[in-house]
Amino acid sequence: MPISPVAVPRVSAYLGVSLDGFIAEADGGLGFLAPYQEAGTDYGYNAFMSTVDAVVMGRATFDVLRGFDVPWPFAERPVVVLTHRPLPATPPVPSTVSTHAGQLRPLLESLAASGVAHVYVDGGQVVRQALRDQLVDALTLSVVPELLGQGRPLFGAEVPRSHWQLIGSESWASGLVQLRYGRRAVNQAS
Repeated sequence: MPISPVAVPRVSAYLGVSLDGFIAEADGGLGFLAPYQEAGTDYGYNAFMSTVDAVVMGRATFDVLRGFDVPWPFAERPVVVLTHRPLPATPPVPSTVSTHAGQLRPLLESLAASGVAHVYVDGGQVVRQALRDQLVDALTLSVVPELLGQGRPLFGAEVPRSHWQLIGSESWASGLVQLRYGRRAVNQAS
């Protein structure tokens, strides 16, 4: 009798990206996104986050977020940082943050077993790993009308071919266009 796969939560990625496919500048900076932050407009982020039970992010993303002079953005939501290094003690790490040093699938299986139904993956390396392992169910890309020429790419050679269906799109006066995709089964990809 074949063993059925262990369930994982629904996995979503929600990223800002340049027109030429970069999610950060060459130095990791996100300054290219700043001109598109309109007062009172969150581009659907709060509605998206209201559906998320837990966040899984990479260490570099965690370090960038900790460098912002704002309150921790995930409040009481569990956050798992993928890292092999201990997190810095200063400033204090929120009690909802834990670390994981292994592969993504076993972590997701563990989160599902604890009742987590929807995970937001954040950070280029984590998103690429989740795409490589075909774990991402939904992909939201907020494309800004800037060509960076160089930077940290969203996609890389490790991401296999996959099929996606456009769920929706929206544009704003700033020039930002948001594309929302859902994974499409290969047999539906005609």
